[in-house]
Amino acid sequence: MKMKDYAADHIFSFLCLTVSGLLVSSLLWLLEIPIVFILFVESILFTAFLCAFLYDYLRRRKFYNQLWEILERLEEKR
Repeated sequence: MKMKDYAADHIFSFLCLTVSGLLVSSLLWLLEIPIVFILFVESILFTAFLCAFLYDYLRRRKFYNQLWEILERLEEKR
């Protein structure tokens, strides 16, 4: 499984992250929170999403690689 394919499958998640990030930053801006703190909150949200995304990708990649190896061994036995 390639990272590009996995990212394309999760385009809706990226869209949700973008919309929620814009909403949070807009609300904080309306509350007159300094821009440094707004950027800090956005970076925390982005980092959390990126960690979850990478964890899920690596977990699925390992599974699909193992599955691919099993299928190759089955083809060799024929």
